[in-house]
Order: sequence, then structure tokens, then C-alpha cells
Amino acid sequence: MIIYGIIYKITNNVNKKIYIGQTIQSLAKRKAVHKNKSKNGNYYIQRAIRKYGWDNFSWETIHECSNKKELNTKEIEYINIYESNNPSKGYNMTKGGDYNPMSNPLIRERARKNIKKAMKKFTGKNNVMNRPEVKKYHLQKIQEITKTDEWKEAKIKGDEKQKSTYEITTPNKEKFIITGLNIFCKENNLSQSKMSSVVSGKRTHHKGYICKRLSIGKPIGYNKSSNKYKITTPYNKILIIDNLTKYCEENNLAYVSMLAVVKGRQNQHKGYICESWED
Repeated sequence: MIIYGIIYKITNNVNKKIYIGQTIQSLAKRKAVHKNKSKNGNYYIQRAIRKYGWDNFSWETIHECSNKKELNTKEIEYINIYESNNPSKGYNMTKGGDYNPMSNPLIRERARKNIKKAMKKFTGKNNVMNRPEVKKYHLQKIQEITKTDEWKEAKIKGDEKQKSTYEITTPNKEKFIITGLNIFCKENNLSQSKMSSVVSGKRTHHKGYICKRLSIGKPIGYNKSSNKYKITTPYNKILIIDNLTKYCEENNLAYVSMLAVVKGRQNQHKGYICESWED
């Protein structure tokens, strides 16, 4: 049997409480993740590890699974067997499987309060950017940089690269092509915001002028990503791809979640593992 993933059990040797988990990694790698997250995590098992100490917990693999469905089913089954989602018996916060913990109103409310509490450290008087000395320092640096000839030259080149091309129809039905709507509006006593509304279709005209965008400028240094990725599918098939967005669309995957796997913030997404790849 090809092993897709495992169900593992963590036992608190002090109070005998249980935690049941699933992973497609080895038990050793999963332990390392738990150890790292227990330093400041807020889940029951993470707080318990901090309270009782890492060495007071034992780990074991209790079931090997051949596919994602079995992995979810067995996790739910073992949580029921050990009643580990009962706070008096274990540390599981959900029933397991693909259950979304945020659908639990108690967990959702606790998460909301934790986020609100954390944000207070960086807002209002606690925001370092609101300190007068910091504001003054940043303003001085910005003024120093924007006065240099190098910055002015780069800005001019950047503006040219980012300008879009438009087709203008005047009140006299004359048509011509311009580059950069801002300058044209200033020279002809027109409102750029109202002309932009004409472009987007929110207005039919502005002072008799009709404006149509022909092309969109691209930012300085624009270059389509050439990153390559190594994909390991739920069936252990390995692929090398160079367009993660397209691959996610074709396989009904969330691009953001796959990127989180690449950056190590998530172990897998729907059984898929994604890593950066260099030839």
C-alpha cells in the first residue's frame, strides 16, 4: 500500500489528555512543526505543550492511510474513539477531517478577540509611525531623496513607461491619439477624474470630449514571473511547472493556499505539495 498520510496521537504524560492529528508528512517532521508552533501558538495543544513542557508529551502513529478521504475519515473516527475534542479528555478543538474550525461560533469569536487584541499593539498611540520623531525622520529622508537628480530622472522615465494611450474625440468630432491623460487634461482645462469616468463608462462625455483607452502602461521593471515549481500530487506524481496560477485554475486549487505551501505557512493544500524549483 502506498502511504498517503498518517493519523498520529499525542499524549500528555502528566494528565493523560490526548490530541489526534493527521499529516502527509513524516511523524518526525510533524513533531518539528508542533514544537515550533507551540512557542507562541494559541491552540489548546500548543498552550498545553508550553505549560507542561515538550518532554512531557509522547507521540505515536496509530494509522496509515492510502488517500485523502481515508485520512479525514480516520481522523474523525479516532477523535470520537478517544473523545479528544472533549476539553476534559483531550486537546482537539474540532471533530476533525475537513471541518473548518471557523464555523464554530466559539472559536470564531475567540479568534476575533485575539485579532482585535493584537491589532491594538500597532494602532493609535502604539503605532510607531505616529511618533513625532519617526514622522520627522521619514519626512526628511523623503525630501532628501526626491531632491536628487537621479530620482527626478527615474521618475520621468517611470512616468513615461506607465502612461496609457488614449483616443480622444473632441466636441468638433476630431480624433487623435494621446499618451498620458493627466497632461492633456491640464492643457485643455479638463477634469482628469471626469475624463477617467468617461473611459470607464460611468460618463458618456466630459465637456463634449469622449475618451477611449487604447493601451495600458506597465510598471517599471515589469516582467512576467519565470518562477518554476515542483508539484507533488496526492498520488505522489511529481510535476515541474512554470505557471502556478494556470495550474491552480486547471486543477481547482486555490492559488493563495498553494503559495502558502511554497512559503511554509501550510503543509499541503488538498493533498498537493508545492515547492520552489530551480533548474
